[in-house]
Order: sequence, then C-alpha cells, then structure tokens
Amino acid sequence: QRDNPQFRNKRIPFPIHITKTGPYILAAAYHETSNSMYDRDAKNKQWLRDKAAETGVKPLDKGIYYKELSKGKPGGATPNRNSVVTVHYTGRTINGKKFDSSRGGAPLAMRLRDLIQGWVIALQQMHVGDKWEVYIPAEMGYGKFSQPGIPGGSTLVFEIELLGVM
Repeated sequence: QRDNPQFRNKRIPFPIHITKTGPYILAAAYHETSNSMYDRDAKNKQWLRDKAAETGVKPLDKGIYYKELSKGKPGGATPNRNSVVTVHYTGRTINGKKFDSSRGGAPLAMRLRDLIQGWVIALQQMHVGDKWEVYIPAEMGYGKFSQPGIPGGSTLVFEIELLGVM
C-alpha cells in the first residue's frame, strides 16, 4: 500500500496507519490545532502553578510536583528506570474526571522506563509503601496528543501507591 500512487506525496494533517485493507486514522493520537487547545494549555499551566503554591506540594524535576499522602517504610526500596514497579494508581484530569485506575482490580506491574516520563521521574523518588498525588505537566505526559479520556495538552493528576520494586 505504501507504494500506491494515490498515497504518494500526500500531506495528511493527522497520523494514519496503513494496513493491507487501507489507511486508518489514528484517532487517539489526533493532534489538535484549534484555539481551544491553546486555551486548554493556558488553563492547565495556570492550574499547575496554583497547585505548586499550595501547602505540602513539593517540586520534582521537569515541572512535576507531588504531595505526599502517606509515607512508606523508612529506607524502603526505590526503583530505577530498569526496575519493574508494582503500583495502584488513579489518573484524573484537572477537572477531576477519572480516566484510568487500577483500584478495584489488580495492581499495575510494568517496567518503569516504559511508562510516561512523569511517572519515571516521580517513581524514582518514591520508596515502597509511599502514596503520593503527582501533578504532571502535559510535556511529561502525553503532550499535545489526545488519549482516550484525556484531551491533548492536559496536566495529569495521579494518585500513586508504590507497592513493590523488582
């Protein structure tokens, strides 16, 4: 299909996936360019600045902030980028809309380096048993690309409990 002349030298404003049966728009990765995206960016950045000024909110690298909800064991294990972490989490947008959660089911177990950059940075500072609320700017999350339940340019709010490190 890639050699098909109807697709050659065509500029398409959104990502596509070419299969044997034809091209498909990758809707979840659609990149917004409207004024609403710029308004949302400004609103998300202002929300993050306001959150950073709250009592108990501490900075991490790359514009990420967190609030410690509960402390784990002193000297507990801390993951590195190559660690497999086991966590319970709930993800929300700044308006409080939940887009994902492991609560009520099995905890997530993933290699840390395979997660969004905001999680990589935050989890490397956590100890087993810590429970944090983490505030991740869009650039350290999904950027300007929309995901199911998450508009492009969204600041992400995660409640993360680090259960284990391997």
